[in-house]
Amino acid sequence: MLAQAAGMSTLGYARRELFDPLGINSQPAFEGPIAQRDSPEVVSRGYGYLRWVTPLATHGSYSASGRYGQLITVVPDLQAVIVISSRTLDDPPSIEDHLAMMDAAIVPGLS
Repeated sequence: MLAQAAGMSTLGYARRELFDPLGINSQPAFEGPIAQRDSPEVVSRGYGYLRWVTPLATHGSYSASGRYGQLITVVPDLQAVIVISSRTLDDPPSIEDHLAMMDAAIVPGLS
């Protein structure tokens, strides 16, 4: 919302209004896929704004990933929050494994 209201990226706004006036050198700063676009309409898989952008096959979503296979995924257009809690000692499931399971078994039931 900030990027839309300011007409510039969140980082650009923070530099203009906060970092530069305070004399804080913000170079280099993270300019990854989220910071470059800074647009909620564009979904790119990656990490930004303290969450993972994890698009499902037919829905945009974002997730928080914990240790040992814990995952919270929010699917805004379905008004759904999917929580997976699993614990394995050797090889925890990956985010990709969980997302594939959601696409195959959970999301079809919610759509």
